[in-house]
Amino acid sequence: YVGVPANFSFGLGRFRAVATIGGAAYLPQAGFNLIEIRDMLKAGEINAISAVPTLWRVLLKNKTLFSTETSSLKWIEIGSQYMSRKEKEELKILFPHAIIAQHYGLTEASRSTFLRIDQVTGKNLESVGTAVGSTELKISQSGRICIRGDHVATTLLKMGEYVSNIDDSGWFETNDLGEIKDGYLYYQGRADDLINCSGIKLSPDALERDLREYLKIKEGIVISSYDNSLTGHGVLVAQRSDFEIEAAIVRDATIGILSKFGIQNKSVVKTIELE
Repeated sequence: YVGVPANFSFGLGRFRAVATIGGAAYLPQAGFNLIEIRDMLKAGEINAISAVPTLWRVLLKNKTLFSTETSSLKWIEIGSQYMSRKEKEELKILFPHAIIAQHYGLTEASRSTFLRIDQVTGKNLESVGTAVGSTELKISQSGRICIRGDHVATTLLKMGEYVSNIDDSGWFETNDLGEIKDGYLYYQGRADDLINCSGIKLSPDALERDLREYLKIKEGIVISSYDNSLTGHGVLVAQRSDFEIEAAIVRDATIGILSKFGIQNKSVVKTIELE
């Protein structure tokens, strides 16, 4: 069951891999559907699911829909977005017999790292895995993830012109921020979404993650920058209008998290409510 369009590198790669070994793959006509997945598992029509973390979060939120049929799932592949350690641990419990693999990559360098979630425990579950095969990783001086290997697209077509996608040493520098610890790559958000507050650079993805963990929530908040005449950027926290936690509590929690990064100016935090 491939819950990703075939015109995405993730989906296309999955169809190619399944076809290579003579397997069958199913692309849902109406998009990712939990009831359909459950019924196909019960009927023995699928034994594997591929989807991005956003879709897995929908499944985990509605896991009561599933019963013993989860034990028949043999294989899971998770595409390249951040997924927390806690979410991965939930997935392991729900599908106890499945090989669970997460990959990190981009269209220009798909599947650059792999993490066998079913075999890894502890802090390394926060990572997106290690480089595989001839793939090499490094972090640039600006904190960006760089990838080198046979799978990296060397040339791009932009406005009718061919341009190089790699430097003279073969490295492709992404717009993703990251850190490498003991060979494991930790994704830390997008460089082009960075909040630059008084010269301190903050990833909205990382701030959202810390705030969700602190408030013990999975969704309902999102963080972005806003222009601040004093500090360059401020931190804007949007929460849903039906959010159960008061805006003042969310704001105080954000201020506490920012203090760990050396930002003591409470006025840089703004909160808004959205439908």
